[in-house]
Amino acid sequence: MSAWMLIFMATRRRVQGHYDRDTLALFAHAWKINRSPKILLRYAMFRRDLGFTIPQRWVEDFLKVISNFGTRNRWLVLALIAEIRPERLATIPDTWTKGAGLPVLEALNSQEKIQKECCLAEIYLQQEKWRNEFYEWLKSCRSKGVCVVGNSASLRGSGQGSIIDRYAAVIRFNRFESEDTSSFDLGSRIDVWVVSPDYKGHVPDNIRWIVVTGPDMLFRLRNWQFIKIFLDAGKPVLTVPLVVWQKMVSSLEAPPSAGILVLGWINNLLESWDGVTSAGIGTGLTKKGAYHITDCRHRAVSRHHWLREKDLIRDWQAEGLNIIPICKST
Repeated sequence: MSAWMLIFMATRRRVQGHYDRDTLALFAHAWKINRSPKILLRYAMFRRDLGFTIPQRWVEDFLKVISNFGTRNRWLVLALIAEIRPERLATIPDTWTKGAGLPVLEALNSQEKIQKECCLAEIYLQQEKWRNEFYEWLKSCRSKGVCVVGNSASLRGSGQGSIIDRYAAVIRFNRFESEDTSSFDLGSRIDVWVVSPDYKGHVPDNIRWIVVTGPDMLFRLRNWQFIKIFLDAGKPVLTVPLVVWQKMVSSLEAPPSAGILVLGWINNLLESWDGVTSAGIGTGLTKKGAYHITDCRHRAVSRHHWLREKDLIRDWQAEGLNIIPICKST
């Protein structure tokens, strides 16, 4: 079988959400029989999907062939290298990072340019500080509770809004309210807004923290334009550490949903479920088949393994995660 047929099979499995050893083996075998730089990049990017940085020996391999890549793929290669050996990019031409719009590559530009633009580079340069501050803030909220509120349609008619709003910290995701939702069910407070990298929609007010979900998106190409408004307003923009993503993928053998990823991160930070509550995450579909509380037409993404996530929530509950019971109001 040809290397490119193996790549086709591996890519199809990736799209379907099979983040497992079988998919990785297809990429690895393709690279073994065809040492094409493009195949190496596909292989490296899937390793990153699993939560692994590139091996040190690949840095030099990529630098030898980087001029053969087109602009977008060159940005991907530079980001992979910057994640483990940023000093190796000190002499790259400025034109290679121009227009990338990627936090780590913005930060590799001159300090003069960073101070002038003061945008995406700040996310990378301040990330460790902001994550430490986020950890301290979560600890301070713990005694009165941290509530992570998903967007499951199962919350409709629950009447849990006032309970949710009493928590010291309320974390919500993407579009969490619409003309079809009620604060009676969902509450209205928000302290942390977790947003997908390609989110397009309403931006809530009075947010304290913004979390961009995914496998540490400092090193991934996405549309960062709407994030700049938060930076201009002095709001910390966090990304989820790669090690947390890796742990969730290993457990699910699939990319985790945002709710599962953030719960896993909070548990990793606080080292227990003490003071942590979940609502509307890992509950599955309602009896009528609805999935998302803000839009009945919104369909569950097939690449997530929803049944395993539901089982994982049950395991976490047995370990101490508090779950707000969804008892339908009458």
